[in-house]
Amino acid sequence: MRQEVRNTSWLLREPGIPELTLAPLPLPAGREVAALLRDTAFARDTLARAEALLRGELELFGRTVPVGREVEWRKDYWSGKSSGLEYFRRIPYLNFEKCGDHKVIWELNRHQHLVTLTQAYLLSSEEKFLDEVSRQLADWMRQNPFLKGINWASALEVAFRALSWMWIEHLAGANLPAALRRELHGQLYLHGLYLSNNLSVYFSPNTHLTAEATALHALGRLFSLSEWTSAGERVMDAEFPRQVRDDGSYFEQSTYYHVYALDIFLFHTLMRGGDARYRERLARMADFLHAQMGPRREISFFGDDDGGRFFHPYGPRNAFGRGSLAAASLFLGRRDCAFRKEDSYEIAAWWLGACPDSPRAGWTNHLFADSGMAVVFADSWQLVMDAGPFGAAPSAHSHADTLSFTLRSMGEDVLIDPGTYTYVADAKARDLFRGTAMHNTVRIDGLDQAKPAGAFRWEDAPQVSPCRFDGKKIEAQCRYRGFVHTRTITWEKRGEIVVVDEVSGPPGRHLVEQFWHAGGGAVRTERGTVQIGQEVEMSPAGDAEIRRGGDFGWRSPAYGTRHEATVISLQWQTQLPWRAETVFRLALQPETGRSI
Repeated sequence: MRQEVRNTSWLLREPGIPELTLAPLPLPAGREVAALLRDTAFARDTLARAEALLRGELELFGRTVPVGREVEWRKDYWSGKSSGLEYFRRIPYLNFEKCGDHKVIWELNRHQHLVTLTQAYLLSSEEKFLDEVSRQLADWMRQNPFLKGINWASALEVAFRALSWMWIEHLAGANLPAALRRELHGQLYLHGLYLSNNLSVYFSPNTHLTAEATALHALGRLFSLSEWTSAGERVMDAEFPRQVRDDGSYFEQSTYYHVYALDIFLFHTLMRGGDARYRERLARMADFLHAQMGPRREISFFGDDDGGRFFHPYGPRNAFGRGSLAAASLFLGRRDCAFRKEDSYEIAAWWLGACPDSPRAGWTNHLFADSGMAVVFADSWQLVMDAGPFGAAPSAHSHADTLSFTLRSMGEDVLIDPGTYTYVADAKARDLFRGTAMHNTVRIDGLDQAKPAGAFRWEDAPQVSPCRFDGKKIEAQCRYRGFVHTRTITWEKRGEIVVVDEVSGPPGRHLVEQFWHAGGGAVRTERGTVQIGQEVEMSPAGDAEIRRGGDFGWRSPAYGTRHEATVISLQWQTQLPWRAETVFRLALQPETGRSI
């Protein structure tokens, strides 16, 4: 009620903007960073992307979209749908038919591409890039009046846009036209005022809330407004121990959102100066990400992948963790997490002014007890199992993937998590991609492990017993809908992974299905086994069907994109209890079974 009374009063009479003085932010000077990066592949990529932006070609979630010279800021360029300029609370942004995909609209309006243009200006000294920043800023302010339209409907998106504008001010504000710069400062003040009143303490108290508080705190630093800095600090002090578990994992049970959270908490700590509590928990988050990425240095996807990023949202989504891990490691003074010098160009150089040589790193088998995530390494292989619960209620970004695992070598994805694909554009596809059958686990009587209740809610989440792990053997149990699924994974020294599934439950005949989602192709051999890719032979527990496409043979490498993929499925109409043993034989180096 307090939020709405104040919002309505601002709608009737836009608040005045006081005299504003800017304080320097604790960030390296843009020209000094540009000098460090000028001859790198990052610089060449940034300049190429900036040239494309001048042509009206914008990259959204890895897809190039021809937005043209005159951007329609409230348009979903994928579907062509647009919305109007009603008061932001009256915009039904989750209704695809009326507004399009809000994710696509908001990704454009985060204005991270304007930061790219500003970086290109510093790297090249070409005025055309900063001129385009000025033109688009002025155009956005004209098309999106305060509190009206979809681009004011989410406090998170207001925060992202404010952060981008702060980066433009920090990197090149003195070179903007004087009148536009004054207007930019006023708009930043209005963004901060909005955030101070509309923090997501009720609606989405997750990365929404922490990103908003981070932006509010940074705006307070920029304008020397202690009320804003204090409010941001109070939220972050409360949310850091609540949202990040003691094992370093993020509480929504999504590895992609873990990267989001690490970036958010790291940037806030950098802006604030931080203390020992923040640094210690950040170190645990870095350890979790390091283990998840493994020798391939790619995120093992579990849970939702929304396609965005806190800073520099370009490149393969599974590689986003590299820049985050490099930045966290450098900030913390860590030399035992895997990153390369070029990984520091995306984030660490701009936040910390550092691009050091890469450290040496290793991996050990480990169970992250709070999340139930177990990781096992042998030679160049990595297995990651989700043996934990759904994320905190309503489990908005969790998938029904309990007891699923992924398997990969340095050269191949063998067993994958197929990804997310969409949030609201297709309700059926949303439930499909986060459902149990789209993960490497067992489904019973065609039921997901929980009941989907809208795009961002699960009901009747399963109960999960604490995982038992001795370094090479994982035992876990999932109970739902009256059934008990127990899975044991044993990594044998001779290069075999033995998976035993057991299901017990109500009497009578039941349909038990087992799914294996392959990263590459799969074919039957003359021996009755299944060859998955080039490096793994599977002995299935029964008659396996191999399909591409169909009901479950899909993979989404980025938000909004999907393609056919291979799924291996088995079915049994059987009395319970039921038991099945599956063996995967790996192509190992001569010293088989050796942990990295």
